[in-house]
Amino acid sequence: MSINASLFGVPAVLAYLAAAWALLISAREDYLATDDPPRWRVPTLAFGWIAAVLHGLASTGDIDAAGAINLGFLNALSLTTLFIVGVLLLVALAKPVEKLGIIIVPLAALALTLKVSIPLVSPVPKDYSWPMRIHILVSMLAFSLLNVAALQAILLALQEWRLRSHQMSRFNRSLPPLQTMARGLCCSPSRW
Repeated sequence: MSINASLFGVPAVLAYLAAAWALLISAREDYLATDDPPRWRVPTLAFGWIAAVLHGLASTGDIDAAGAINLGFLNALSLTTLFIVGVLLLVALAKPVEKLGIIIVPLAALALTLKVSIPLVSPVPKDYSWPMRIHILVSMLAFSLLNVAALQAILLALQEWRLRSHQMSRFNRSLPPLQTMARGLCCSPSRW
């Protein structure tokens, strides 16, 4: 474990937990009855960005001075959750999809906690060629985008099912309207 992982990892986990707490509190408020934008959106995104930056700084130890990348299991898991959080935060700047963080943010905190707290014998960092590095980066970004899209599709299906069965929960009322959710990341009816 590098000094960066321990120095930036713990504050990143705390920021992730603060973002998760803000998301849980925001899940209790009716989306249409709140301000525009909802008052918990800014603190949630702020804690999320702080956590993502600290998580990124904690992960800099995965790349050594020569540019070799350590892709041990916990390092790869941590980097993957960092990419997923990054994709979610970037999309949340334009669309109201931050509620997906209720699932994603605690998973990122857990992955980073495992990385920081469990000393594993890591494989020797491997110096990949530049095409392989680009392939790894694009693969992780694609996987992250697919994860966010899949979670949004699940949330959209749950919201539609609840609406059709007339079982509106407090969490359902905290979500944006169904049409707004459908126009989100990838589930737009115009793309079907």
